[in-house]
Amino acid sequence: VIYNQGKPEVVYKNSDDWTIKTKDGSLSGLFEKTVAITKKGPIVLTKAN
Repeated sequence: VIYNQGKPEVVYKNSDDWTIKTKDGSLSGLFEKTVAITKKGPIVLTKAN
């Protein structure tokens, strides 16, 4: 999930297909978890800090 301080629109840098910037130039932060979906339910695989 990317949280933006300004508007939600983002743009991808074409030269590397990895860099993402906010369209309006505002600050943003990234929150990420890895989850496995099993028959018994989801399991969060990312370690807590």
